[in-house]
Order: sequence, then structure tokens, then C-alpha cells
Amino acid sequence: MWIVKGNRENLLDLIDRKKTSDFIAINSYQDINKYINRYDNVFYWENDPFNKNIPLPDAVICGNELRYRDFLAWVSTYVSQFRPFTAFSRVIEVQHLLKYLKVNKNYFDTHSINNSFTGIIISELISNKYSYSQITPQLAKSTYSYVFAQVYLDRNFTFLDQDISSAIRRLEVLFPYRKNRLDNDLVLIWNMISMILFGNNLYSTRSIMNIDLRIYNLIFEATYDIRETGKIANSIWKLLIKEIPLLSTVDDEFELSTREFKVAVFEKLIRDLIYNRAYDKTLISFVASYLISKIAPGSLKYLDLLIPYQNQLPSLLLWYGFMSGLNLSAQINNYGDSLGWRILRDIETNKKLLSLPSCDISLDELEVLSISNPNVIKNIRKDNDEYINIELFPSIEIYVNAKTNDSINSEIKSSIDEYDKSDLLNLTKKLTEALNLIQIMKKKDSKRDVKKNLRN
Repeated sequence: MWIVKGNRENLLDLIDRKKTSDFIAINSYQDINKYINRYDNVFYWENDPFNKNIPLPDAVICGNELRYRDFLAWVSTYVSQFRPFTAFSRVIEVQHLLKYLKVNKNYFDTHSINNSFTGIIISELISNKYSYSQITPQLAKSTYSYVFAQVYLDRNFTFLDQDISSAIRRLEVLFPYRKNRLDNDLVLIWNMISMILFGNNLYSTRSIMNIDLRIYNLIFEATYDIRETGKIANSIWKLLIKEIPLLSTVDDEFELSTREFKVAVFEKLIRDLIYNRAYDKTLISFVASYLISKIAPGSLKYLDLLIPYQNQLPSLLLWYGFMSGLNLSAQINNYGDSLGWRILRDIETNKKLLSLPSCDISLDELEVLSISNPNVIKNIRKDNDEYINIELFPSIEIYVNAKTNDSINSEIKSSIDEYDKSDLLNLTKKLTEALNLIQIMKKKDSKRDVKKNLRN
């Protein structure tokens, strides 16, 4: 490992190779701490910089947050031959490095729960209207669950205080046409995983909006039971019945009955639950996914059974992927020609904090460049025409559909142009007839109510 301590002018000298800098050999990341201050940058190389063809450091460590953003704006102007800069050299705030050096790297048993990781990723894609046959390892990288999984499986806890959900929302501002949006229950599910694995709430409850703390604690207690014993304890089930009295119809015989009987009980129950607005939707989704996961434990066999209820319960599929993966005999990773194992392999690809980036651009640099050029995405060189690989935090990446609003509008226009004019007129006529029928029905209901009131 090698470093050079210096300012922006020193970086220009390194790029032009005009001046031999004072390279310092170090043995570990810990040694960098000796050379950090608020005013200078530290340029880092994993291997001998003299043998490197690209005249850039592997990483740049900036002295403070203000200088960090300012540095990204500066390189876009003065180092324009390497644009975007974060595709060639990782830029990191000093506070992130200092956190990384302090993180406890103790071993955590993620192996026994990694089926939940892939189960949630696959379920998130299906909830976004992809069929199972369409899912590829690259498409998996476009999910928000893939971001959370990178943090947990790599045990990279440096950026948790930054709140990954906040970074995702920043991403959604830049890509308003993105197919999926961050679901509060998705954050809650990963919160459950952090509690199971690490015994503490890595994502503070402030990031879990619109959920009663009593409901949150009840879901965690039930999740912990499922993780340890494969089923919810009777004491917790009684508390669930207090919240949702309809659950009293599900007795001990449910688990011992045939699959056909379980499916019939489930379908009746979920319809009754959906149409009762008094119940908490998160709790309904949790309970429903638990019951369906008991029909074929450790698999995603009944995903199709849940899809019709997705509009009323948007997070239902996410909970099902999580619940199925919690089962100790889960085989989700083997499903679909080892799709789960491929996803895990990509997540666990060795990424060091200060290694060369593999992204097309970092989120921070994209935000900086978008200020002066809202259409900057069009000009970024990408490995894939369809997706842009964005680094949310150092070594934490997500794939985003690279289509711009203009290209999407063009696709919509071309799809409309494919229809014959007479077809569009016919559709318009049918829509008008349907709207008129609705108005007639409303008038009839209104007259019926008036007559009823007169009788009373």
C-alpha cells in the first residue's frame, strides 16, 4: 500500500507525471490515520503506483465533508479527461474511513439466514411486476434489498449512521421514473434481520415511518420465534389475536391439515382481513405471509397465490420472501437454476473500502454534476446500455435503469403510434360508456337512499 499526502495541485502533478511525489509505503489502513488532517487530501494506491498505467490513485480521502463535495465539483472541471471521476478513483470522506477503522469486525452467522436475503430480493422484483423467468443476477442488483444485503453480507457497517434509506431516497429524486419506490415495510424487514443477526437495532426506528411501536415489538418477537423454532409461540399468537381477532379461526389443526385445506383457509382469511380497514396493514402482511409460508416451508412456491392481493397489501410479497427464507430448511438459493447462489456470489465479491471502483459513477458525484447539467446521465459511459451502476456509498452499489424521461416519453409515443386511429376511437367510446354507466348507478343509489330516509 502507498499513499501521498497533498492538495489538488498535487493530484494534477500525479496525473501529468511531471513531478515525482513523495510516496509513503504503509502496511494497513490504520497507518493512513497518521497522515489525515482537515486541510489536505490523502491519495491511496493498493499496489505500486509506479507500475500503474492509469495516472490516478485508487482512492482519494478528503479532509472534511465540505471539501469532499467541493473536490467532486473541482475534478469535473480540472480533471475532465477522467469523467466521471468516481468511475476511475474512489472518493471517500475521512469520517467514513475513521468509522471503518473503528468498526467491530466480529464474525456474524449470516449463512443460516442468507436464504432470507435472496428471498426478499426475488420477492421485491416480483412485486415490481417482473415474472420469475425474467429475473437475472443483473436485475437483482437493481433492487433496494440488494443494497441492504451488501451491507449485511459484507459486514460493512461503516455507513449505517448515514441511513441507507436516506441515500435511496436521494437516488429516487434523480430517477423519478424508477419502477420501484422504497417501501417502509422493506426497511422494517431489514430492521428485523439486523435485530436477529446483531442483537441491536442498526436502523433506528425513526427511519421506520407509520408503524406503532407496539406493533413493531410484536412483529420482532414473532420473527424471533420463527427464527428459533420455526413457528410463533402460543403466547405471541394470543397477542396477535388481540390485534386481529379473525386469527382465532386459525387453530392448531391448520399446520397438521392438507395443503388444499390450508390454501382454502388462507384465501378466505386474507380476503376478510383486507376488507377490514381497522387492522394494521403491516401486521396483516406479516401474519398472512407467515401462514402461507407454513404451506410449503422454505420455498417461494406460493408467490403466485399472493399476487392478486398486492394492490391492497403492497409489502405482502416482501414479507413472504423474508418468512420463507427464515425457515431452517429453506432452499430458496437452489431455486431457478441456482439463481439465489448467483446473487449471493455477486454480493460477496470481495470489495475493499479503498479499492478501485467498479461503478459508472457515485451518487454524490452524480448529484454534483446534475446541478449544472440535469441530463448528465445521457453522457455517462456505461458497461450496459440499459442500466447505470451507481455507488451509493464506497463499495455499496445499485443498478438503475438508465432511461431518461425523454426516452420513456418517446417509447410511450411510439407505442401509441402502433395503434390504429379507429382502435383508439373505439377505446375512447367504451371508456365514455363505462363512465356514463357509473354515473347512472350513483344516481340510482342516491334515489334509493332518499326513499329509505323518507320511510324512516
